[in-house]
Amino acid sequence: IDMAATERLAQMLKGQTVAGILSGHIHINQVNHWHGIPIVISNGQDSTVDLLETNGLRIVEGTGMGICEWRPSGLSVSFVPLSPAARELRMIDRKRLLSFT
Repeated sequence: IDMAATERLAQMLKGQTVAGILSGHIHINQVNHWHGIPIVISNGQDSTVDLLETNGLRIVEGTGMGICEWRPSGLSVSFVPLSPAARELRMIDRKRLLSFT
């Protein structure tokens, strides 16, 4: 999604009651707040990114899911790893990553 589409979505949702936006295929487990809306991202069913690697984009084996539950106090999310072994699948070095910009 480009920035213009992102801003259009923000305007469309402004003033609406949104429990959360659920997403996947980003290969990380993450929760963010965007314009007051929780964004829940799950690492997916194939691989995940090693967020501690600083020399490049290290992709490791690892699958999981997020279990979302609506409570009176708001959205609750629990991340469940399905294959905790972090066997490296691929490494894209920093120089190559920077060439994409």
